[in-house]
Amino acid sequence: MTRQFPQRATIYAWVVALAGLAAGAFFVPGLFHPWWFITIGLVAVAALLEHLPVPIGSILTSLVMAVPLGAVVAYRPETAIWVPALASFVAAIFFGKRKSSWYIIAFNVGQYLLSSLVLVGIFYLVVPHHPSGVSLNLSVILGMVAAGIGFVVANHLFLNGMQKFMDRFDGTLALTLFKADMLNLLIVFPFSLAMVLLRPIQSWLTVVALLPLVVLSYTLRNIRTLRDMQTVHTTAIRLASEFDLEAIGRETASAVRKLCSADEVVVFQIHPDSRRLLPLAVEPEEDKDQFSSLGWPEEEGGVIWEVIDSREPVYVQDTRKDSRVVWTGTDGIRFLSMVIVPLHSRAAVQGAIVLYSKRSYAFSESIQYATALGAHVSVLIENARLYQELLSRSARDGATGLYNYRHFYEVLHRRMKWAQESETALSVAIIDIDFFKKFNDTYGHLAGDAVLKSVGELLRDLAGEDALVARYGGEEFGVILPLPTALALERIEQMRSAIMHHQVEFDGYQLQGITVSAGVANYPEHSSTDRELLLRADSAMYWGAKQRGRNRSAVYAPEFDHPLNIDALTGLYTYHFANNRVAEELELGVRQWGVVCMDIASFGAVNASIGFSEGTQVLKDVAMRLRDVVRQGELACRYGGDEFLVLVPNVGEEELGTISDRIVKALTTSSYVVSGNVALRLQVHVRFAAFAELTRTSDLFDETGQLFMALSSHRESSSSSLA
Repeated sequence: MTRQFPQRATIYAWVVALAGLAAGAFFVPGLFHPWWFITIGLVAVAALLEHLPVPIGSILTSLVMAVPLGAVVAYRPETAIWVPALASFVAAIFFGKRKSSWYIIAFNVGQYLLSSLVLVGIFYLVVPHHPSGVSLNLSVILGMVAAGIGFVVANHLFLNGMQKFMDRFDGTLALTLFKADMLNLLIVFPFSLAMVLLRPIQSWLTVVALLPLVVLSYTLRNIRTLRDMQTVHTTAIRLASEFDLEAIGRETASAVRKLCSADEVVVFQIHPDSRRLLPLAVEPEEDKDQFSSLGWPEEEGGVIWEVIDSREPVYVQDTRKDSRVVWTGTDGIRFLSMVIVPLHSRAAVQGAIVLYSKRSYAFSESIQYATALGAHVSVLIENARLYQELLSRSARDGATGLYNYRHFYEVLHRRMKWAQESETALSVAIIDIDFFKKFNDTYGHLAGDAVLKSVGELLRDLAGEDALVARYGGEEFGVILPLPTALALERIEQMRSAIMHHQVEFDGYQLQGITVSAGVANYPEHSSTDRELLLRADSAMYWGAKQRGRNRSAVYAPEFDHPLNIDALTGLYTYHFANNRVAEELELGVRQWGVVCMDIASFGAVNASIGFSEGTQVLKDVAMRLRDVVRQGELACRYGGDEFLVLVPNVGEEELGTISDRIVKALTTSSYVVSGNVALRLQVHVRFAAFAELTRTSDLFDETGQLFMALSSHRESSSSSLA
């Protein structure tokens, strides 16, 4: 059901119209005599000025005031009174851009007549007995200034009265419009003076004097159009490299609102899995609560869905007169005009940009900007969606559907930064499936994959909405929990207990008896960096859970950093720890290993040139860089002195070469700052080899020793470059 204009507004409009016509009727006889062609020319020019309002700030205002202000001095009062009114009528009837109801047209004619009467009255009050065509003098100029101000005040009194009766009065907007029209008076005053100065020479020159004003109006409008289209272009270029949907929506809504002077702009997107309109961005942002996050289903209909389906922009000039407009909620009609620009590219429909205004007929001059920007934004939204889909796929583990370790590292880094800034707790857990190899050996690798997937889904369901679960590598899972230690351990224990009673259906079998070992570390209790937090969670899992019987959870404790396991200087694992870890993996059936042996070229010369303490710090920095660059499953150890060892299970010679290149490149391209401001670059000697069918730990480490001996005997003279 549509709501009509308030009856009092209609009555007011006709009262003003009839009053203006009645007052103007007394001046009709002398309107076209003796300068009828001049009157017609002035009406034509004034109609063009009415049709070409100029932009002053965010307001469009007509320069038609120049005509009565000049005519009151150059001609009879009849000309000054009737020309603006006739021009308003001609512009409304013959220039199709300003279609309005008849009572609005009549109101505009009436208020122009009454405002012009005020103008004439004030002028003759200041300059009594003024004969037409008299040259300018100070009193005439003062009379014109007073008359112009009177015209503006009267005009705004009538217009604000109409707004008041239509329940649309806005004091701030009224003041803005008044200021714009006072500036308008300054613009037109020289042209009105030119009319008066040219009148004694030739009557028709008064019309010519106004033609530059028409050109000025046209030029200013074109400059405004070019500037706004440049804003559209700049916004599109700025968003071209943006792939965040919400950022695109916010920027678009903000730009459209400024360009079109809308009271509210909403960028809707269509949910990819259901035909629902969701508010992607609302400008101003404080109005976002007025839109349901559940969206607007297609079956509810409405003009927005109709526009999306038709793919053609629609301008609803008055929402009270359009039955397609459906307002939800209890507030009734909130806006009187709206523009809907569908967002579609290629074969896909993305959503819509919707502009709202509290005024009817508000967007006739600016709809082109929303349409132009919408054409760009449609493609940008589609590209952003495709990018996010690709990013989501690349961040997922194919076997479990969980996030992979790369995404896990990225999220942990961000959340650690947030925890540090907000001074809140953050916990990390590493969860490893006990004796996972038995599922592969007994039922096959497909059964093992089924266990991984099922356990991963269970972990994700139990972790909570505030957590992130990822496949950390092999049969290990990583969990990020924004919780203090006690609460994190409690949640991990719930997961462990649930997994212990969990059954996995596979190929007619019920796989059960699954247990996990878990380690938990917390910021700020156990570490202040993300990588160290991971290492300590892993240490808690291995030494606190696995080595103490499995099927249990453990919180990191300093005792897990036993000197036999963690190198005191570098923080890397020791040769002893590596030996134990390899022995355990061999028991589980891991028979193929890769070894990367490294040492720092001429490290003794480094110590000699910069000092032992500085050299020790460089060694620590190298170890930290090594710890950062190794990936899940790669075990980095300090072998001794300036020698480092990386062990990689289940790897061939070619892949091991790629791993070796990655590690060495990371170490040699890094700068190690010493003595406060000196950047040291190092060279690293490396040997690597892959071994298969290993059955004893001693066999692997005998080969490792041989590699380090070969590395030492063929070591080239080291080179360090100081920059």
